[in-house]
Amino acid sequence: MLRNLKFALFFLALSLCAASAAPVWAQATGTPPAKASVTVSQDDLKKLITTLESDTARTEFIQNLKALEKTQAQPGDMDEGQETIAPLTKTLGVDNFTNKLIDRYQNFLARNNLKGSTVGRIGLSLLTALLGVGLVFFFRRGATKALYWTDRAVKWLDMPAARLRFYARVLRFVVTIGLLGLMLYSLMLIWGVESDYNPFESEWFRHSIGMIINVGFVIALATIVWEILNAILHLTFVRLDGANSSRVSTILPIVRNIAFMAFALVFFLMLLSEIGINILPLLAGAGIVGVAIGFGAQTMVKDFLSGFTLILEDVMRVGDVVSIGGHSGVIEKITLRKIQLRDYDGAVYTVPYSAITTVTNRTKDFGMYVFEMGVAYKEDTDRVVEVMRTVSAELRADPAFRDRILDDLEIAGVDRFADSSVVIKARIKTLPIQQWNIGREFNRRMKKAFDQAGIEIPFPQQVTWNMNPPVTVVQERRIHEDKAKS
Repeated sequence: MLRNLKFALFFLALSLCAASAAPVWAQATGTPPAKASVTVSQDDLKKLITTLESDTARTEFIQNLKALEKTQAQPGDMDEGQETIAPLTKTLGVDNFTNKLIDRYQNFLARNNLKGSTVGRIGLSLLTALLGVGLVFFFRRGATKALYWTDRAVKWLDMPAARLRFYARVLRFVVTIGLLGLMLYSLMLIWGVESDYNPFESEWFRHSIGMIINVGFVIALATIVWEILNAILHLTFVRLDGANSSRVSTILPIVRNIAFMAFALVFFLMLLSEIGINILPLLAGAGIVGVAIGFGAQTMVKDFLSGFTLILEDVMRVGDVVSIGGHSGVIEKITLRKIQLRDYDGAVYTVPYSAITTVTNRTKDFGMYVFEMGVAYKEDTDRVVEVMRTVSAELRADPAFRDRILDDLEIAGVDRFADSSVVIKARIKTLPIQQWNIGREFNRRMKKAFDQAGIEIPFPQQVTWNMNPPVTVVQERRIHEDKAKS
């Protein structure tokens, strides 16, 4: 995972560097501007020479020129009448803060007299290297300790440990690369590497680094906001539904997916704005595309609305046993477009909401197991009912089953007369999904109780009578003839 992330960040850095270097390269290779005549006095030239000879004054002069360039910069790519949306980093002041921080760091290094001599440069280089390596080691150890202490909070906020470890790896990698780059930049400034051989002094590199920092800030801010929103959703649903985990597991993933899609769209637009793309035409085009999709995908929209209604009305939940669309099974997954069932044989059925006309939920709030006991016609039905009540009382007294049975056995009475049996109908109320386990145990005990009480459970029987066929007149005459001959 970390190796893939490194490749992804490296590719993103190269892309941003190439994108930001393109305007500079085009400007450098374009038609040179026309020469203008400028008159400079002798005193101004002397002041300029004095400024350039001093390291501190030269650095301040360069910083002032850069600040003047930024204040006079005009957007050349946008039309004057075209409206734009300011990037998030510029709105929050992150861009200016980053530039000021870099300028202050450069001034701090330029005002140090330690780099005036070789011994001072060596000492400052060793100090910079030790400080950089120490900060990297300290941060990596601190991130590991913080990851260890946040396990309890992760469980409380429903954040998987794997995702937290991924965030920790990304943070360690980014901070390590940043500290190593800062250390290398400091060493180049200390030893006075010329701008031709120092990539940190090039304008395209500074612009690319600033863009990478801004994009990284937006990604980090979006990640933090999403995790906070995810935790709020989890805590809200858990508090509203209490111990009803099945409803939480049904609604929470759907609400989380809807929120994530909306949040991802907003984040993507913010990222495009940071790169320098005007998102207003995209927003206008997205509205037109949305209307076209709404007309072209009416069935899908209908499924979304139907699924949203079924979920809000709590018709079914994950884990319920239902019959929908001609299929029966346990609900494994509910989305805004379909329901996934799995039957007793292990077969999986995917039923879209458009195919659902009636929902039969056998485990809504509680379960019922219906008995149809067939006994022989000769048996006393009152005695049979008494034996059934005795078996029910014994089952409710068993610690393994009493917590799953909600009420006593309800006997409806003699339901019908079958071909070879009298059918007595009854039912027992249980917890959801427990009716089949309770019913099987009740049948097992009922068979033993009927055997002990001598109650016959009939089964289909057939009686066969063997009779001699009738003798015809011709056959009787032949019999007499045979006797006379003998």
